[in-house]
Amino acid sequence: MKYDKIVEINKKKSQQNIKVAEREIKKMLKQGELIQVRELARRTGFSSTFFYNNERVRKLIEQAK
Repeated sequence: MKYDKIVEINKKKSQQNIKVAEREIKKMLKQGELIQVRELARRTGFSSTFFYNNERVRKLIEQAK
């Protein structure tokens, strides 16, 4: 597999993970729950590092708080 194809696949996967995180944050807000990285990691199955390293998701969490 070519490098460019691998990069493209990784970008698509990352975008999907961001969408999952966004949905879960919105769901937690709608239910009036406290937004915590540990809880988001538990619910999504992503590492807590994902939430801290991904700028878009980190901003969503900050806005939600």
